[in-house]
Amino acid sequence: MPMCHVHNGHIRNPQRDPSHPMGWSIAQAKQRLSEVVRLAAREPQPLYNRGRLVGALIDAESYQAFYDLLPHALRDPDLRERVAALYDGYRETVLRCLDASGPDAPPEMRPFAMLMIAIVDGLAIQHGLDPDGADVRAATELWERLARPFLAAPGEASS
Repeated sequence: MPMCHVHNGHIRNPQRDPSHPMGWSIAQAKQRLSEVVRLAAREPQPLYNRGRLVGALIDAESYQAFYDLLPHALRDPDLRERVAALYDGYRETVLRCLDASGPDAPPEMRPFAMLMIAIVDGLAIQHGLDPDGADVRAATELWERLARPFLAAPGEASS
């Protein structure tokens, strides 16, 4: 079950650490994984790292339903618009996680957010099709090594 997609809807999650009343810190999620997984079957469970929303755990059925929906969204203009809005919300969430959502953010950050979502989605598809052959951990570690220099100085990317 992937922990990489961010749910952009209304998330109601009562108990938790007061610094994350709507979700879980990574440390909390690790300590109480069974509870987080159980609650994710009912609604997405937001995950925070150092106070920033970094993802959400969702149930496998919802995750699969999202990918089942995509071919229909490509053919149905109304559905396409709704899924496009969902992806726009994903991009905004990534930008907020990177502290790059304001007007002073380097213009390269929005394409970076798009690329990040494409990598996550692509890895999820590859893993779903070939769980033994797609080394998601190695690909993620490589992506982190490639992204770190860019994130250290995003304004210099166009130089």
